[in-house]
Amino acid sequence: MRYLVAPFPDRLPRDPLEVKALVHKSPRELGRLNLAGQTIDVSGGGIFMQTSTALQPNNAVFLSIDVSGAPGEPGLKVRQAGRVVRTLEVRVQDERVFRAGIAFVGLEERERDEIVRFLFNEEARRRREQR
Repeated sequence: MRYLVAPFPDRLPRDPLEVKALVHKSPRELGRLNLAGQTIDVSGGGIFMQTSTALQPNNAVFLSIDVSGAPGEPGLKVRQAGRVVRTLEVRVQDERVFRAGIAFVGLEERERDEIVRFLFNEEARRRREQR
């Protein structure tokens, strides 16, 4: 499920954020894979990220996102369960990489609002800097 807050932007522009995720390959598997990746898109409903390791649809993941805010602005810390909803294999500079759309699972409305507020403030800051 994806939530949009119009007319305010709820996505961060294409500048990637560093993201680390603990990936549970299946509910039965006890082992975990520490997986680092970069976001391509962030919203109040989830993230689209690029990794060097393939994820499969319906993989359960635990996302850990830390972004510093601008001076005087709060940053963003997200610790949230998610589920892989789509995957894609692509070539970037002759290197095989994997992209995955991950929906947040069980995110409270307060937490979703915090993410959207951060994204809106970050977009406004970037637009001010472009002037």
